[in-house]
Amino acid sequence: MSKIKVLELDQWTSTGNITDFTLEDFELQKVKGGDSKAAQLIFGGHAIIREVEELQTPPIGNVWFRLGVNGKLQFYKSNYDSSG
Repeated sequence: MSKIKVLELDQWTSTGNITDFTLEDFELQKVKGGDSKAAQLIFGGHAIIREVEELQTPPIGNVWFRLGVNGKLQFYKSNYDSSG
């Protein structure tokens, strides 16, 4: 089974302009979060780069983005928390 590198974000942060960035933007600039400052203040914001197995799914309440063919991040998988 192969591993891929993903950017893992909480579901609120994932609503930001994530697809405007490359994975290197997050690695080099340590970018945290998306557009919503209020969501970051309330929920804390979560952004981490990790290697995962292709068949894995994100932890509950998280979204994964991976490198797209255009060099920018693209949506890959999600596991939204709908309990609230």
